Amino acid sequence: MDVLPVTAEKPITPPPSNAGSYRFREFLENLLALLSDDNESIITYAARALKDYDTQEVRSGLMLRLADCPPACVGEMIATLESLHQDECDELFHLLTRSPSADVRAVAIDRLGKKLPSSEAAAVLEMLEAENDARCIASLLSLLGRLAPEYPASRFAPFLEAQDPRVRANAVELLEKLPVPSEETLVEPLLGDPAPRVRANAMRLLWPRQREKLWASLLDELASKDENRELSAVYLLGQVPIPPEGAALLVDRLKSPSQQVRMLASRSLLTCQVPIDAAPLCALYMEEANEVIRRNLMACCRRCDPDNAIRAFATMLGNTALQPETRATAARALGDLAHADAIPALVTHLKDSDARVRSNVVEALEHCPYEGMQEILLPCLEDTTPRVQATAAMVLWRLGGRQAIDTLLKMLRSNDPRKQASAAFALGEIGSVELVAPLSELLENLAAGVVMTEAQRRVQKNVMQALTKIRSR
Repeated sequence: MDVLPVTAEKPITPPPSNAGSYRFREFLENLLALLSDDNESIITYAARALKDYDTQEVRSGLMLRLADCPPACVGEMIATLESLHQDECDELFHLLTRSPSADVRAVAIDRLGKKLPSSEAAAVLEMLEAENDARCIASLLSLLGRLAPEYPASRFAPFLEAQDPRVRANAVELLEKLPVPSEETLVEPLLGDPAPRVRANAMRLLWPRQREKLWASLLDELASKDENRELSAVYLLGQVPIPPEGAALLVDRLKSPSQQVRMLASRSLLTCQVPIDAAPLCALYMEEANEVIRRNLMACCRRCDPDNAIRAFATMLGNTALQPETRATAARALGDLAHADAIPALVTHLKDSDARVRSNVVEALEHCPYEGMQEILLPCLEDTTPRVQATAAMVLWRLGGRQAIDTLLKMLRSNDPRKQASAAFALGEIGSVELVAPLSELLENLAAGVVMTEAQRRVQKNVMQALTKIRSR
């Protein structure tokens, strides 16, 4: 059998319509034979293709190959078995968790375990007590936590002393979910665990009954020069009911030079239940480069203090002493708030002296709920800057304004490379198939020229990117 490159897919001819024919049996045999290939991509492709053929031969072939298939292929093969078994997933789960391969058992627990009913808790506990692979043990503990069996916490005490930190962390989470009270003496030693997640989980479980003591410990963690200890404390601040000063500590961590600390602090703020002042969050939003952290900060502003956030960003937008890039970012932030009260501040700057600000204002207004937004934005199609015109056309198109296409096509057919480049970009974002012809025509005209200027090369690049986007949809 030829071995194809990893990126290649071996072509498979669909079987004949007569499923009982010799050709169909031969087809399935060839497809099953690919499961024994040395190439992981071919094994994965064959497993995926077998989803269409629910026969005992296919099921048996998949189960046989699962015993020694590459770990990277296990997930796809189990997914195929899951689709073939359909309503028999409980049976499949128990079958796969008896596999000699720890990779198979782990994927089966993670993928199929979430479908088990609570009545299976006893069977899962038997598996847990017989399991010796750390990854599988951790997954089974997590699964038991979902099933919430009525077992005493002492039954899981040995897992709190496991060598693998995943097992210890999941064991604590399981104790949290048990309907019977947990014994504090079992968990208290883990407050000094070397693994941050284990310490954080132990703190969370003990928090209701040892709040004052743990708050002092948490402050020590935050003051530590060890980033791992700081991370576990920042995580915990979003998991437990903290006093108001806890929110201030999280905001302070948003100034950390560590992106990981800032990221976790922004997530913890989202779940923090104490009042949060939007003003410092707005300032940090303006300084933050990571888009995920920015989104978290904006979500927190929307949830806790949208009025103050609107005022803060509107003040920045209207401050002409600031750099245009800063003011343009403030306009974008007002759009991210997606609040109708931001509209007056944005509309005021539709005729701002800086085109970057005007363009961002137009984009921001798209996200602010208002039925008359098209009428507000229509004059922007006549803006003196192509970028603003193109942005307005894109936004109006998304708001249902068909006249935007006419403006963009007029710009595309002009002799101004700036207008052509902006229009080409916008048409690619709109992505309508009817736009392929005018874009292709411009591309041919550019190619016909003897020498292209730098501006024309930018037009060519935007046109080619636009055509690629349209044709890929």
